[in-house]
Amino acid sequence: MAEAGRLNLPARRAGALISPVTTLRLVIILAVLAAWEALAASGLLYREVVPSLGAIAAAHPEFTVASAEHELGIGTDRLRSL
Repeated sequence: MAEAGRLNLPARRAGALISPVTTLRLVIILAVLAAWEALAASGLLYREVVPSLGAIAAAHPEFTVASAEHELGIGTDRLRSL
């Protein structure tokens, strides 16, 4: 039977605040958000199909701790401990 060799993780670089994987994830998220905004501003589609991020945030003010507290029926101290 074939045996896989030992897999060792490389030593973490000294002084690195965040890992390369986390950096890549942040770059991907920012690129997707930038592409969304570019498509929203381009006018290629109707405004309601791809709204800008500002329009999305303005349309959903209920994404707050107070509304989550009300909807879930829990106190702020309990919500922040989750």
